[in-house]
Amino acid sequence: LDLLPEPRRGEREGGDARLARRVLAGVVLLLAVVAIGLPVWQKRETVVALLPVVDKARLEAEGTGKLANELEKLAADYNFLLARKHSNPPALAYVEEMSRLLPDQTWVSQLDLRSTGKVRELQIQGESTSSSKLIELLEQSTLVQNAAPRGVVTRGMMPGTERFLIAAEAKTAPLPEKQVASSLPVPVTPLPPAAPAAPAAPPKAPEVKPADPKAAVVKPVETKPAPPPPPPVDPKAAAAQPAPPKTPPAAPPKAPAPKP
Repeated sequence: LDLLPEPRRGEREGGDARLARRVLAGVVLLLAVVAIGLPVWQKRETVVALLPVVDKARLEAEGTGKLANELEKLAADYNFLLARKHSNPPALAYVEEMSRLLPDQTWVSQLDLRSTGKVRELQIQGESTSSSKLIELLEQSTLVQNAAPRGVVTRGMMPGTERFLIAAEAKTAPLPEKQVASSLPVPVTPLPPAAPAAPAAPPKAPEVKPADPKAAVVKPVETKPAPPPPPPVDPKAAAAQPAPPKTPPAAPPKAPAPKP
């Protein structure tokens, strides 16, 4: 800093001072550029180092997505028949429902369950004392809805009855809640009962023999040393050696004659 008064400032400033000032300004500018560019360069190096990790994670995510889609497809194929079974009650359920709702003065001659597009339709044909009341009763059912008469109501074969034809839309039953496959109990096949074992025969008591006093005395057994093994025989030497001469056997000694 130049602390001289304003009129005298710059008197002592020479070429070296100006050069030093310029060098310092250049150093400051260079440091400013380094301070701005160094974080950018470090971030770039970090991004370049993370690119293989990101690519690996992306490939793993794509593989996981394919497995998830395949699993959903398999689950949908597996649950298709179950969903149809739960959403569409069997025909016997409609027969039981109509038997419960219809009054005793109603005779049903024909009961049809037809599929019309995406919904099923239940058609009831028969005779009753009041066909208009049947529609009110069918609206209380948990299996059908939107009951309406079809055709013209005519007189029945029995006195005081009307011939009717009523059509109602079958309701779709709600599906049960989905459960995780791992939480379901594993069915265990019970083992067949084992055949009863035959009763074991009681063990026989060992027979006790009287002790033999002679057998009680144990005689020592004399052991003889084993003879040494014969020496090896050379076949060539045995063939060259002459056979020993045969000697006649000696005559037995005569017994002395008895004296008179």
